[in-house]
Amino acid sequence: MNIFYPLKKALILRSLNKRRNAHPFLPDEAENYTMPADADEHQNNSYYFSCHNAAGNSLLVRHAQRGPKSVEVWFAYRDAAGRAVMSGRQLYPAGEEPSAVKCVEPGAEWAFSYDGEAQALSTGQPMRAKLDATFIASGGIFEFGHDVDARIMADAIAREKWSRAFFAELQSNDQVHYEQPGRVKGTLELDGESAAIDLPAMRDHSFGKRDWNYMNKHFWLMALMEDGRQLNANMVSYPVLKLTTGYYLDGGRTVCVEQAHIEGIVKPHGVPESFELTVSLADGRTLKAACRCEEVFPFPFADGAYTIYEGVGAFELEGARGRGVMEFGWNRDPARCV
Repeated sequence: MNIFYPLKKALILRSLNKRRNAHPFLPDEAENYTMPADADEHQNNSYYFSCHNAAGNSLLVRHAQRGPKSVEVWFAYRDAAGRAVMSGRQLYPAGEEPSAVKCVEPGAEWAFSYDGEAQALSTGQPMRAKLDATFIASGGIFEFGHDVDARIMADAIAREKWSRAFFAELQSNDQVHYEQPGRVKGTLELDGESAAIDLPAMRDHSFGKRDWNYMNKHFWLMALMEDGRQLNANMVSYPVLKLTTGYYLDGGRTVCVEQAHIEGIVKPHGVPESFELTVSLADGRTLKAACRCEEVFPFPFADGAYTIYEGVGAFELEGARGRGVMEFGWNRDPARCV
């Protein structure tokens, strides 16, 4: 480790705390964020709903503005019998997207919908999908810019080589990102066959710059356990920074993830069938989760420059079962995936 690391970490920690105090997170303002009219194509306003139960049902919906002219859309569903369907198109001109989101009450309730084409993942058979759903929060918001332990952020930044260009890149790629646990209820119709939806869920909202080709790779693991606990671990590699964040929610108490590691074969452009996730928490505990992927929904971006493989599957944590997301993202350039 560089001999200047302790000083660098102290300087960054002081800067982060000063910034957080000067610019507090305002939930009502964030919930009602509006894309600026002059935003460029790399500006992002993304809403994501991820719903999973122990029986084997998973529902994923994402509605994300890309500048003022385009909208990225995800729709994916896997039922307990293993039938999987997803939207085959991810980018629409603004005003033509088949998805919608609406804030009913900030920090408490959101309505979202999808009404458009879909296809069976195994056969490619086209079908019509229609979803009307409501997210009701069951816990508070975790905003990464303010709720992640500042020491974790300071450690990651202090380990890098500093320059004016380094800090300029950090600043230009800054964004707001927050998550919240809850429950989703509604109705899903596939080719005229209607079913009620009632699933444990997590939603996230992010806005700011997101250039897909800027990312080297990322792993995101999110487990909704049957006993109500939630584990979230993020590992992302950018050209100038490697960062691990996340949190463990248990009985209303949230503890930050300090480190995360995946044991198993992780090949570019895919999701391992099974692997073990180990996380170190800020309170000194270590958790190990056994992960088994059941289905993968691929979502390419920026003309294939970056692809997200949205895996869904089962988790086992300290004897308890759960389900959730195993998201692996990879840059098209193999040299950037190491």
